[in-house]
Amino acid sequence: MIVWLVMGCSAKEPVSKPTETSAEKTTAPPSPPWTLHATGVGELVPGALIPDSVYDREGKNFEELWAQPIRDLDEEDEYGQGLRDQEGYPTIRFEELDVVAKLTHSFILLGIWVGPSVRTDQGTGLGSTLSELEAAHGPVSQQNIPEPYHCVARVSELKHVHFLFEDHCDRLQPDTPSAAVYVGGYDDPDAQP
Repeated sequence: MIVWLVMGCSAKEPVSKPTETSAEKTTAPPSPPWTLHATGVGELVPGALIPDSVYDREGKNFEELWAQPIRDLDEEDEYGQGLRDQEGYPTIRFEELDVVAKLTHSFILLGIWVGPSVRTDQGTGLGSTLSELEAAHGPVSQQNIPEPYHCVARVSELKHVHFLFEDHCDRLQPDTPSAAVYVGGYDDPDAQP
């Protein structure tokens, strides 16, 4: 019986180790989302250059994300394809990070538009209500702002994070979800007054 077990096992062992397919080599486990914090999202911080780790995580470089797509486009198409915002600033969509980076004309990170998967350690982010913000972070201050949003809510522990609402502050209900989240805190030194 021992001979049968030994022979049976050796017969099933492969002669050589199987090789990985190209799909197995290129498929990495998904990276956890970066956290929304007081001054940015993960390693993205307004006022600095976009770090290489962001491009590494995205799997594309600046040339592939912005310079190539904008080449040969007229101004209207640059805006229409989301490569510039309404103020004319360059924007880069980082799909893997679920953010849109707004850059100065010298390509310093000016601000970050946050997607729904990016959250604070307390779980707040895009879609969070005034009640949720207060429960997670304490008192919420509100201020009316010009369109396209009408009210911005802030909490003291998230210094540069702006929760934007489509209604005026005096009309917001505790369960009104935020329509956008923007991280700023850096003024473009090249902006015209």
